[in-house]
Amino acid sequence: MKNITVKHQRLNSFIENVGCIADEKYQERVWVRAEGPECDDIDDTVCDFFD
Repeated sequence: MKNITVKHQRLNSFIENVGCIADEKYQERVWVRAEGPECDDIDDTVCDFFD
């Protein structure tokens, strides 16, 4: 059961990263202008995507 939970968490993280990479408004707001409640970095997102 624990293995399924870990796989589910990894899948959710992957889907979230893809969403950030694909969302042009998110990219502009968070990565370019550094606005919004999120504190995110393009480098971290790309590293997480390929991990």
